[in-house]
Parts: sequence; C-alpha cells; structure tokens
Amino acid sequence: MFVDITPVIEQKRAAMAEMKAQAHLHAYYGQLAERRGNHARRSSGNNAIRFAEAFQRVTPQVVEAL
Repeated sequence: MFVDITPVIEQKRAAMAEMKAQAHLHAYYGQLAERRGNHARRSSGNNAIRFAEAFQRVTPQVVEAL
C-alpha cells in the first residue's frame, strides 16, 4: 500500500532532522520517498504524487468482490 506524503514531506524532513544520531539516513529516506512516490504515481495515474511511504499488510483483507 502506498500512502501519499507529498503534502507533509517538509514535516517529515523536519522530524528526521531532529534525529541527529541518524543523520546518515536522512538522504536515504528522502530518496526512498521519491522512488516510492514515482511508483505510486505510475501505479495510480495520479501525477500529483511526488513522495510516498509504502506499507505491507500482514493479514489478508476480506472483500466481497474484486
């Protein structure tokens, strides 16, 4: 599952900047959010998505139909 974080990317960057001991991860997670944004944009057709986070379901979702 991709979650569009484009509207809050600056808040995420500010929060990461507070983690001084993990400064080496800031660029990595920023680039990862861009790559996931690209994947989410291509999968959904929503060209407004620039940054995304990805999540995986551990338990199946029950639906009536596909």
